[in-house]
Amino acid sequence: MESTDLSTQGKSKKQIWQRITLYVVLCSTIAVLVLPVGLRLAVTYWLNKQPSIVAQIGNIDLNLFTATVAVDELIIQHQAQTVLSAQHAELQLYWWPLWQHRLHVHHLSVENGFIQLNNRDDAPPMIAGFPLSTAASPTEEPPSPSTWEIDSGNISISNFQIKEQFPDFDLDLVIEQMTTTPMVSWQPLQTTAITAALNINDAPVQFNGKLQPFAPWPSGQGTLSIHGFNLETMAPLLAHHGLNNAGGKLDSTLQLTFFTPENNDQGEKIEIKGNISARELRGSNAQMWLRNLALKWDGTTTICVGQQPASVTLSGHLSLDDGDIDIQSGYRLHQEQLRWNGNLKFAPATTGKKDQLTIIGDLDGSNTTIIELDQQRQLAHIAQFNMKDIQLNNSQQGSCANLHLLGIQAFQRTHGDNSVPASMKSHIVNLTAANLGGVTFEKQQLRVKKLHLAGLQLTLARTTSGALEINQWQHSTNTPAPGSTPQLAIIVDHIQLDQHSNIDFIDHSLGSTPTIHLGEIDLSLSNLDSTKINQPSSMTLSGKFDDYSTLQLSGDLHPFATPVSFDIAGSIKEFHLPDISGYTEKSSGYAINQGQLNVDLHAPCINGELNMDTDLFLNKLRMKPLSTQADANAAAAIGMPVNLALSLLRDGDDNINIRLPVRGNLHDPSFKIGSILSLAVRNALKNTVMLTLAPLGVIAKTGQLIGLQKSLRFKRLTFYPATGNMTAEAEQYLNKVAQLVRKRPGLTLTLASTISAEDIAQLQKELLKQQQAEQQKPLASLTPPTVPPLLLQSLLEQRTKRVKKQLLAQQVASAQLLVAKPQLNIVDTPPGVDLILQ
Repeated sequence: MESTDLSTQGKSKKQIWQRITLYVVLCSTIAVLVLPVGLRLAVTYWLNKQPSIVAQIGNIDLNLFTATVAVDELIIQHQAQTVLSAQHAELQLYWWPLWQHRLHVHHLSVENGFIQLNNRDDAPPMIAGFPLSTAASPTEEPPSPSTWEIDSGNISISNFQIKEQFPDFDLDLVIEQMTTTPMVSWQPLQTTAITAALNINDAPVQFNGKLQPFAPWPSGQGTLSIHGFNLETMAPLLAHHGLNNAGGKLDSTLQLTFFTPENNDQGEKIEIKGNISARELRGSNAQMWLRNLALKWDGTTTICVGQQPASVTLSGHLSLDDGDIDIQSGYRLHQEQLRWNGNLKFAPATTGKKDQLTIIGDLDGSNTTIIELDQQRQLAHIAQFNMKDIQLNNSQQGSCANLHLLGIQAFQRTHGDNSVPASMKSHIVNLTAANLGGVTFEKQQLRVKKLHLAGLQLTLARTTSGALEINQWQHSTNTPAPGSTPQLAIIVDHIQLDQHSNIDFIDHSLGSTPTIHLGEIDLSLSNLDSTKINQPSSMTLSGKFDDYSTLQLSGDLHPFATPVSFDIAGSIKEFHLPDISGYTEKSSGYAINQGQLNVDLHAPCINGELNMDTDLFLNKLRMKPLSTQADANAAAAIGMPVNLALSLLRDGDDNINIRLPVRGNLHDPSFKIGSILSLAVRNALKNTVMLTLAPLGVIAKTGQLIGLQKSLRFKRLTFYPATGNMTAEAEQYLNKVAQLVRKRPGLTLTLASTISAEDIAQLQKELLKQQQAEQQKPLASLTPPTVPPLLLQSLLEQRTKRVKKQLLAQQVASAQLLVAKPQLNIVDTPPGVDLILQ
């Protein structure tokens, strides 16, 4: 009986366990079947409970045996805007590694998705409508380090859009296709491959690379290419940082490498090799407007992010083309080509220090132009320049071994200016080449060891109004007011100007438009130092006005002294005087028909006071008055007719030597070199003539000439009454006149005899004696006879012959002596012969 009960009891327990097992299996099956639906409903319910969130999930497939979760048709909206969607997303794990704290993903795939990120100034960051905490609680303890290891598995993402909204712009990133091989933290040397085809703001981006993120020294490399990135999409962000109206297209092909050196003291390094090109760049800020620029960079960029301080180093080649920049001061800079080859290193500021920037390399450019926008004319143009061994930093220090410029033009002439003929060069200053050697800059001090200028073509033109043409540029080249910026100290060891340099001065304010050409200029200037205003700078200058006329100057300058000081000596040889006839015509009314000038000068100037002495040597000078009034005015200015004065100054070789002092204060607003020279010439001419004539007694106490009308009358040569014999005093005086005339072949001396009352009285006495002897009568009974005209005429001729004979004996040329027609007019003055100088 008991055995039967035991058997029955055993069967009952077995049935119970079978039922329990069946129940569990049934429940599990039901749970597996119902769980995805329940999970979908629960997740949907939880999402919809979040503020402003509306969620929809088409289906969730959960396979607990394969550890696979798949979601279809996921849509999340925030404030009626879609912030997350996925047509299909699938994640498969391995269960067993979880027991070993290993998250082992088999694969992750996402298809046709979208997510929105928000980074607004007025709200915390949000991902798919969910806000992120931006700060930890002060009492929150830092999380403990994770002991989990990760295997990412194979990741595949296709047609997934990430839209990130910033305060100033939106970034649209579309992952068209991205695949990665597994990243396994417990296999640190395993390489992970990444391939991605992206689209950033409608610009295609390709990336192919390999990573070892869990290696002892993590590293990675890859190729990144971007084509046609539109910078206008970044315009709001750039405007936030002060760059407005930004635009342009960006392309690049880059090799990216990052690694951690075994010596970890140097930190992680990122190396970027390849090229970046941009076209149609534009933008503006308060100081300038970039109208257009094409840029290309080809080189290596190294970023060290783990060291203190971090640093960025660029090494390679930079090209800028077709650059147009408008500067706030009213100029446009156009740069056709600019080439930089070198390196740049930047380290951001650390505590107590400032940013460190160092630039080293070479710079080349072509067709650099600065345009004044107001009148659309060039301030300067450089056809080509080259800078070697440049070294710059942000500590106001820099150097350049050599700066070479070719084809320099400056100060373009305004088109349509009728005061300047079209035949003149387009620019006031033209320079074939300029070379600066040993250029250094440090603490507002610029030093140049040698400046060589070659082929200068300088045209100084005076317009019809009388102003210098270059004065039109004065408003554009004004220096800043004193105290506005630190003054730049300039030191130049040596300046050399040569190689067919020349200067033309053209004066359109005169009707004749005189041109003075100084060519073959050779200028040497040494020891210029603006910090040592009392230090003299030595100067030598030579040039040619034509094939025969030369200029030589030398001396010391104080170019930075105020007032100006210098001490210069030199000479001008065989200058063709008709070239400056226009100035004498304007100032004195006399034209220079011929003549040659030689000058020896010494021009010291101390504190602005000019004290120049000049010896003028004029050869075969011939001048002609343009009008009777001009002749009279000039004669009044010097005290006698101009040509007579010049004849008095000419020596036997037809030369005129005048000592010309020029005095004046160069800083006096009334000081005008033209007026000063005209006055000095008139005074020197007058004084020299007076000095020449002083021994002849024809100058009154007032300093005026005696007997001057249109000619000069010397003192009368007195004769004994009624005779052809001169007094002893007259003979001595005649010798002085002879000496004056003999040395000046240009002078003409007219001899004019006079009959005086003394002559008549003496002749009458002689005639009475003769009549008494003939008639034998007392003298008292005789009537004074009339002197026959023939006798008077004979007396006049005797006197002129006597004077002429003595002058010829003194070697005065016969051609210089003229005899006036005898005049029988009786004068009350002593008898004699008048000498008239013409």
